[in-house]
Amino acid sequence: MSSQSDDEQKFHLYFRIRNRRARPGLGLALQTGCLVFLDGTLGAGKTRLVKAVAAGLEIDPDTVTSPTFTIMFPYAGRLHLVHVDAFRLNDLDEAEQLGLDDWLADGCVMMIEWPEKIAAVLPNPDLRVSIKQTGETEREFCMEACSEIGKAVLEQV
Repeated sequence: MSSQSDDEQKFHLYFRIRNRRARPGLGLALQTGCLVFLDGTLGAGKTRLVKAVAAGLEIDPDTVTSPTFTIMFPYAGRLHLVHVDAFRLNDLDEAEQLGLDDWLADGCVMMIEWPEKIAAVLPNPDLRVSIKQTGETEREFCMEACSEIGKAVLEQV
């Protein structure tokens, strides 16, 4: 892991596509009420990252699936995790009906795929994770702190 600035760390993660073992580091560092935006193309590994976070939150990563058609999945663990996929939301009213602000107020960790579709109804994130596919089984993760909570998380990753 090499530091790019005080607020941003960049690292490479290598994994085999068939390997379901998750690395829980980010999940161990996340705090109550942390909002994480996930950026990346289809198939970049956003849900795989959520599985890794789930492991760190003491949630069985094999129970984590992509919420593409259900839009949102909550999971109970050391901290509650809410995984949102906004790709199929048609308008901001649909996003507001999910009650995301209530989940955040209750202190869950929330990870949102395709956040740009609903950013107008969300608070600013604590952390933004951009995932870029750099090879068949290689991903580049760029994590950017967007708040003091996000900075504290990056210091622990």
